[in-house]
Amino acid sequence: MTARWLTPVRVFLVVLLGFTLLAVILLLGHELFLMFLVNTLQAGRYAVRPANDLYYVISGVVCLAYIFLVHDYINRKAKKGRLLEKSLLTLGIQVLLVGLIHLGLLLYGYFARGVLVIFLVVMEGLVGAILLYFGFLMNKRWSLSIK
Repeated sequence: MTARWLTPVRVFLVVLLGFTLLAVILLLGHELFLMFLVNTLQAGRYAVRPANDLYYVISGVVCLAYIFLVHDYINRKAKKGRLLEKSLLTLGIQVLLVGLIHLGLLLYGYFARGVLVIFLVVMEGLVGAILLYFGFLMNKRWSLSIK
């Protein structure tokens, strides 16, 4: 009985954690985008400023879409009792993206190549992969029990 009342709170916490990870993805992605633009494409300051503004406009639209789409998706799955597996899948993808963007910034030389930074990149990738694995494992278990 109590678990049913706490479902909206759990959905809100999952979406809040996902939105926080999305903000980290967008901020790290901005730095990776600028490093790519300046270092690889050799863009000047007249190309960087409009690209920067365009990036933030697209980021705002992505944030709004995330809030509306993922909140609805997680809410529907929570009513079916599948909140844990779907939240593991969505958060695993996001943590894996943070790790990949962090790896890209590390390869561009944005961060110093220290043991701690490399350990952090490896742990982000590992945690994202583990979350995805358990999400897919629970999803597979759920689909096998229905048949």
